[in-house]
Amino acid sequence: MITPEQGGTTVVTQNYNINPGYAFDAATLTPAQVEEAITAFQDFKSKVPPLIKLNDKQRRRTPRVGVRTRGFVELFIEAAKKDPTILPAGITLPQFMAQVDLLNGLSLLQTHVADYKHALDDSALTAAAHVYGLSRSGYAMLSTPAGETKLQEQKELMKQRFVPKAKRSQSTTDEAQEVAA
Repeated sequence: MITPEQGGTTVVTQNYNINPGYAFDAATLTPAQVEEAITAFQDFKSKVPPLIKLNDKQRRRTPRVGVRTRGFVELFIEAAKKDPTILPAGITLPQFMAQVDLLNGLSLLQTHVADYKHALDDSALTAAAHVYGLSRSGYAMLSTPAGETKLQEQKELMKQRFVPKAKRSQSTTDEAQEVAA
């Protein structure tokens, strides 16, 4: 929002209260920190067993284990511990329990990674919106008398990339009319 102040000065303010508790001024992420995080992530990946990558067809064909089927599995685990002879031929109780431990560990990791991924996605989205808002404020400053003589070439390049919503919907309507004609 551009507001005129006394003396002909224009002040540009943006109100992006996406996450008012997040302090963008205090949050930093240097290239060294990014590299350190990537190294730590690579270390994390080396600590888990090799993961499987399914294609779409394989993913569709693989049975799902949900709340109800998980209960079925838990009951079978109890039964197998009481009588290991019910296990399919060629698999021992220790092998089966190792697979159960794998499932439990992967499920726990999956939960933690998913929670962190949501926070990472939300933080990146919020930071991008904040940077975009600041860029729009700076662009608005280029339209003021103080900014008219500065960076005109850059302003024209930005103008090509930024079209306000009202103009965007109008140009879409114009394009639709041209296509219909």
